[in-house]
Parts: sequence; structure tokens; C-alpha cells
Amino acid sequence: MSKRILFLAERMAMGFGVAVVIENLAEELARRGHCVDVGSIHWDRNQGRNFQVHVLSANAASVHKLASDLQSEYVIAHTSPFFEVLPQMPGPYERWVWEHGDPTPELFPFDGTERRRIAESKRINVYPNVDRVIAISEFIKEDIGWSEADIVYNGCDHLQPARPSSHGKQKLRVGTLMRLGEGEAFYKGNQLFMDLVEYCRRRNDDIDFYLMGRGGKEDAKPFEELGVITYTNATDQERAQYLADLDIFVSLSLWEGFNLPLVEAMVSGTFAIAFDTGAHPEVTPAVVSSLMEMGSLILSLNNNRPVLNARSEAARKYISDKYRWSISVDSTLNLMK
Repeated sequence: MSKRILFLAERMAMGFGVAVVIENLAEELARRGHCVDVGSIHWDRNQGRNFQVHVLSANAASVHKLASDLQSEYVIAHTSPFFEVLPQMPGPYERWVWEHGDPTPELFPFDGTERRRIAESKRINVYPNVDRVIAISEFIKEDIGWSEADIVYNGCDHLQPARPSSHGKQKLRVGTLMRLGEGEAFYKGNQLFMDLVEYCRRRNDDIDFYLMGRGGKEDAKPFEELGVITYTNATDQERAQYLADLDIFVSLSLWEGFNLPLVEAMVSGTFAIAFDTGAHPEVTPAVVSSLMEMGSLILSLNNNRPVLNARSEAARKYISDKYRWSISVDSTLNLMK
């Protein structure tokens, strides 16, 4: 039987992982004949092929009216401030919280206290007063402190892998994806990436480093001064080509509830390394405990390309078999039963 679903998120825009998740869930649900709408405060008007995005305010009256007009059976919030709105809404729909997680407050020196207050408020005021809580990983389920949460993993097959460009004999290509500038820069590992570049170059100059991210020229300047080849504000097609052309993808993030760029790299056939933090041990076979360990692994693989190629293919198969949006939607519909 067809379901009528309303997803809610603060922002539907390029460069935001939650928007990617909602778009792919909605597209797969629509493909199966379900009716999906999205309510959002901010919308860049590039999202949504088989679903409609409605711009609305994050208050109970506005959301309830939209849900009633759409005759929604499920109202599913993916972010604050819609999380906090759901307990105030009367129904007759089911109210779900789809929790992507909040980075550890201590990783934000300027607004950590406020972030801690929001996380604690959700545990007290939101989770007990909705019909279901979804977590995107085992790590998030534990991190939010809600043992009754159900787990629905993200998919990775939204990215259509590009064919690697032919570069002939070349240096090892090591790269990352991250937002540039302030805000998330600390926990996303911007400085750590520069430290990794310097660590590897002191030991082997036969490596090229790359960075792709959203930001301005000034944000990219510190990386360029270090000799990192930098691309900003790329299209989806350019991003796919970039990931396919790398030999090794690295994530220096100190906290991730899932890490979409990591799985996008692996599904592109690129070996991916991340710190053993957050959900990384759930989504990649290659985790390390320190910058030195990551650098040493990169240097070792640079000296043994056949091993690198074999590990890249193993990572691609691992991620392709385990994380697909069709599996995510199967899990969602099973919970709706």
C-alpha cells in the first residue's frame, strides 16, 4: 500500500549530507509508488526530481497545516529545529525523528555549551515524545543515548562512478573532501590534513595532494600555499571525476555519524582511510588511530601499487554490497509495517 510521507529538514542545498540522504530516500520511495514531500526552511531549488519541496517555518502550526493538506501518514524530521516541533504536533500522523547526530560539543570551542544544551534537550523533550527514533549508525544510536532507536544506514549508490582519467605514469594522488572556512573546520580536520601533507612530504616527495571543498578563494589559500591542488565549489560530475581519479582518499574528520564522502570514494574504486572515530569503523575497513599511522600507511601503499589496487577493489565491493539506498528504503518500509 502506498505511503504518504513528509520529510522535514532545515536546509535542502548542495553540499549538505542530510539533503543528500533525504533526496535519495525520497527518490527511491517515489520510484516504488509512494508519495513523498519535503518541508524545509532553506531550499536552493536544485533538489527534488520526483518529490516537491515546500518552504515553511519551523513551528507546529505551519508543519501541522502542511501535513494535513498533504494527508501525510508519516512526518519525519531529519534536523533541528523540526525535531523540537514534533512533540507539539497533534497527529493523526506518526512522528519520527531521523537522527544524523550532533558532533561532540567539545569540538566546538565557541558554541559547545549551546550544542550540549540542544543534545540534552532532545533526550529529555523530543525522543520520549515521538513515535519512533531512527539512527544512521550504531555509533549514533549510542551517541544520542537512546537505546530504543532503530538503525537505518545510508546508501552510497547515488554517486555514479566516473571512469578514471588516464594520467600515464604519475605520482600517487591523495585527496580529501571537506568544507572550507570556519565553523566545522576543527572537527572536520582541516589543519590535520595540512599536517598530513607535511608529514608525508618530509619522507617522500613523490606524492601529489588534492582538496575539493565548498568555500571561497581565501579559504583555499592556506592549502594552496602548501602546494595542495585545490578545487572549490565543484559540480556533482566534477566531484565524481575527482574521486575516481584519486589513488587514496583520506578523511581527517574527528566525528562522523556516517561519512558520505568516505563511502562515495570507495564506491568510486578509491581506497579510503579514516580515523577510528565516530562511525568510521562501521563504514570502512581501513581505520587508523593517529596521523602518523595514516601517513605511514600512505607511504607504504605508494611503494606497493599492486597491494593498493587490490585493497581499492576490495573496499569498492565491500561498500557496494553493504550500503545501497534500496536497502535503506527496505528498512524504512519494514518499520512502517
